[in-house]
Amino acid sequence: MALTVQDAAKMMDDASIGAVVVLENGIAVGIVTERDLVRRVIAKGKQLTTNVKEVISSLLIVINPDDSVWDLAQLMKTRRIHRVPTVKENRL
Repeated sequence: MALTVQDAAKMMDDASIGAVVVLENGIAVGIVTERDLVRRVIAKGKQLTTNVKEVISSLLIVINPDDSVWDLAQLMKTRRIHRVPTVKENRL
């Protein structure tokens, strides 16, 4: 069963979080944020049944769990992002 944008929004609401990392076969392939839902779904008039893969940020910027908080801060600043999943060997 494919995850819809409504499923992702419900997951975010239920967990009181602002983003969901999308996994495929246990590997992180993208992230969908509240901003993505607004800009790529609502503003474009897409249906809530749209597959979440159609709206994810698929250039997933991640950090290794061995990296420092300083490395993370620098990455977030230079890439101008607010959410960075931690991934090791393609596993969240």
